[in-house]
Amino acid sequence: MSQGPSHTILAVNDRTDQLEVLTSTIALAEYTVLKATNPTAAIRLALEQQPALIVIEVSKHQTAQDLYRRIRSTKEIAETPILLVGAKENDHKDSATDSSKDDFLERPYEPITLAAKVARLVERKRTQDKLRRFFDLIDNADDVVYTHDLEGNYTSLNVKGQEITGYSSAEIAGLDFRTLATAEDVELAHSKLRSKLNGEAKNTIYELTIKAKDGTRIPFEVNTQLIYENGKPVGVQGIARDIRATYTLGFVPTNQA
Repeated sequence: MSQGPSHTILAVNDRTDQLEVLTSTIALAEYTVLKATNPTAAIRLALEQQPALIVIEVSKHQTAQDLYRRIRSTKEIAETPILLVGAKENDHKDSATDSSKDDFLERPYEPITLAAKVARLVERKRTQDKLRRFFDLIDNADDVVYTHDLEGNYTSLNVKGQEITGYSSAEIAGLDFRTLATAEDVELAHSKLRSKLNGEAKNTIYELTIKAKDGTRIPFEVNTQLIYENGKPVGVQGIARDIRATYTLGFVPTNQA
């Protein structure tokens, strides 16, 4: 198995014998394990190696809380998930633990239970990282990327779309496609949507004009496809290219199926 940050776990325990047991158990799941016996070493290793998960099992409750706070207040590692071993969730309520990232494991515990929690937290982190990269790509895209439900109510608009149309993400969420397009373009979009819902096309490419916030009419070439949840279509994702330059050059746009 290839190793890297996504397969690296930082184990923290102030008792050397317990640290070896903890490390051995995690290593059985084929993770690379970094070891630290005090908070200072743990923070240094976390910053240097950017592990996928930090497992904290220390003898003093206050030490665990202090280390947790230091990790969450350090920008470079603040999003790293943490597994607090030998602790109950109620013990750390004042630490504002994040249930979307963190978990707890009470003693005594079975090695398989520890391994299962480690695997779940690492996989969750991997999924969140993928989603973050995906949304970063969307926000940095040169084209407009948007989504709306099947009724045409907008649900998202990337940074480029906000720049071109003048609508913020909050403002676009209160609008629907019919208020921004001509009746002809609304009917065109609906016909393309029907063809996708009927299974006649997976995605459709066509041209339409959208009214920006300042009233400017902007022609776009759009490529749309359905969004599915549990196998059912629930909305539309579109990529739109501003083609005003094409009109300026004298090209005549054509709609495509």
